[in-house]
Amino acid sequence: MERFFKPKRVRSGESSNEPNISEPVQNQSCVELNLNDIVSDPGLRKSVEKFDISLRDHVRREYLTRGPCQPIGHMYPKTSFGQQHRSFQDIWYQKFVWLEYSISKDAAFCFWCFLFKTQNKGGRYAEDAFTKTGFNNWKKAMERFNEHIGAVNSCHNDARIQFESFQDQRHSVSNVLRSCGREIDIAYRTRLTAALDVTRFLLKQGLAFRGNDESTSSSNRGNFLELFDWYSQRNTEIFEVVNQNAPANNQLTSPMIQKDLAHACASEITSVIINDIGDNYFSLIVDESRDSSVKEQMGVVLRYVNKEGRVIERFLAIVHVSDTTSLCLKDAIDSLFAQHGLSLSKLRGQGYDGASNMRDFREEGWQIILDEVNNFCELNMIPVIDMEDSIAIRGNARRSRRGQTITNFHHYRVEIFCEVVDLIIQEMNNRFSEVSTELLSCIACLDPKSSFSQFNVQKLLRLADLYPEDFSSNDYLYLESQLRNYIYNVQRDPQFSEVGDLGSLAQQMVKTGKNTVFPFVYRLIQLALVLPVATASVERVFSAMNIVKTDLRNKMGDEWMNDCLVV
Repeated sequence: MERFFKPKRVRSGESSNEPNISEPVQNQSCVELNLNDIVSDPGLRKSVEKFDISLRDHVRREYLTRGPCQPIGHMYPKTSFGQQHRSFQDIWYQKFVWLEYSISKDAAFCFWCFLFKTQNKGGRYAEDAFTKTGFNNWKKAMERFNEHIGAVNSCHNDARIQFESFQDQRHSVSNVLRSCGREIDIAYRTRLTAALDVTRFLLKQGLAFRGNDESTSSSNRGNFLELFDWYSQRNTEIFEVVNQNAPANNQLTSPMIQKDLAHACASEITSVIINDIGDNYFSLIVDESRDSSVKEQMGVVLRYVNKEGRVIERFLAIVHVSDTTSLCLKDAIDSLFAQHGLSLSKLRGQGYDGASNMRDFREEGWQIILDEVNNFCELNMIPVIDMEDSIAIRGNARRSRRGQTITNFHHYRVEIFCEVVDLIIQEMNNRFSEVSTELLSCIACLDPKSSFSQFNVQKLLRLADLYPEDFSSNDYLYLESQLRNYIYNVQRDPQFSEVGDLGSLAQQMVKTGKNTVFPFVYRLIQLALVLPVATASVERVFSAMNIVKTDLRNKMGDEWMNDCLVV
């Protein structure tokens, strides 16, 4: 809060026991928070006490922005207690707003005690069961939750009081500003709004913020400062509260403020995307590419059906990965999901466009064929070929030898060709298994073209069989009759006569309210629509990355680049 106060001046001839705060502090901490350390899953978090003391309030603000980890709709695993099987329940969130659930540990935690773990009057710390190890005795859950809350002076209630005070940032800032007058409050808001407007413009256009020389004597101080000055010159209200008319320690133009504003914009956008997905199904589209600093980056796009029935693909984040192996990508995706509170139980499709992480068996198969070709070439004194030249075997063979050697090589090429075809067929079988082929065949029955001519009840029932977690035994019993009523209804409804594709069908069902009349049919349509068809969206992410992180900006940090790309 020191930046909101003016330095206290000491008159000439007076002495003071207080340090002169107008002088620069040489030993001021320059530690910055790495947002990768902010993890939504409480079972994977680093305790607040383990952060540098100068970062702890920043850490708490980040967690307050994200809120407690409450993966509503998650398929909670059941634990055996004698002959009974118990699990965590979503309904507990309504009664205990502080309650969190860790997917990784299948355990409950306390959000308030995690943020403000302190000693109570008796010198006892908040219990580790709700801050470190986690609680999972579901048989006695309600009893232990109430016991954790405790009396008025308990550790939990002390943490609650601190949480509420810290959460009310507006109240604490207002106390400081109110003492200086309402004018300063208005000036601060005006200055902050102007800085935010400039930040949003630069982020939207993908422009650089900083300049090479940002001193007052520079002819070009960078896009942010130059645009900020240009903006204030054309708005008298802003001009009166910025630059020389603003306190020296409250300009709101420093590099740290610029990054904070950009991060706030990115967080708001990400929050809107996560809330738009809600408890619906979604799919994952992933691709990898190198940026201008030759760092491997993984782009992540989510595909889902929104409340209007529209298929939406939204960029979630770009993550630096050490390599592009499948294991490394999986770990990065798990961490990203935990960070944003996304539940894997709602993931219904995955699309990857990275050839490098699919090379394990396939490279070996091609290498075996290539080794055989090279052995044959050595025996017949034909130049040995390597991996890059393997495609030129036919041309080399025609130019290399005559007579019997060419004849032998011709027959050998036939054998090689057969082996290549076998590998291609094997690859096609791997990519399009019987289950995948059957899935596509069943989905085709939902096509509304030609008055739903491909509609087939039995195939759609089979489609439901392929999603056992989404259709309970009771759902399945009602599905057949609902499918027959649905097709009878839509084939006779003129509002559906011009519908030509599955996406338009979903939107029309929402528009006419049939998604609530035939919920199980609409669920099948949703599952079909979320399946990723192409990876064009994530390819566009890398096009934007080349605009944001150029050769001149190749030293920008991962968090800064991610915030710029999200916006």
